[in-house]
Amino acid sequence: MALVLPISLIPWHTSRLDAETRHRREARLRRLAVLMDSSVCVPGTSWRIGLDGIIGLVPGVGDAAGLLVSAYIVFEARRLGATRKQLALMTANVLIDALGGTVPIVGDLFDFAFKANVRNLRIMGIDLDTDRTSVPHAKATQGTARSDAD
Repeated sequence: MALVLPISLIPWHTSRLDAETRHRREARLRRLAVLMDSSVCVPGTSWRIGLDGIIGLVPGVGDAAGLLVSAYIVFEARRLGATRKQLALMTANVLIDALGGTVPIVGDLFDFAFKANVRNLRIMGIDLDTDRTSVPHAKATQGTARSDAD
């Protein structure tokens, strides 16, 4: 007989993280997403591919491995405090990526083109180009601070 715990009892959510821990986790997710989705530049183009598409070429096992990595990113997003809406969007991206990759030949091309992990980090507000997290309300607060020189 299997023990089934309600999902709310699973201790996977960290309520508050110090800035350094959050920064380390976000940096780890950033490296992982780039590795999986856009780590290699296709010569002669500006198109980037990642390990997700490459390991997806291995029937069955490759798609399962990519799914596990993508699920880990969603799991970490939950621990970082992602909202239910963000988690739902991220899970949808992972499912689209997993199901799209199962179609023979076309699915392999889909794996190279659909970058679920990069999309998921953008949903979380993590900027992939820098080592910072984008702040959605930054423009609203920009220019409101005054210096003593005014």
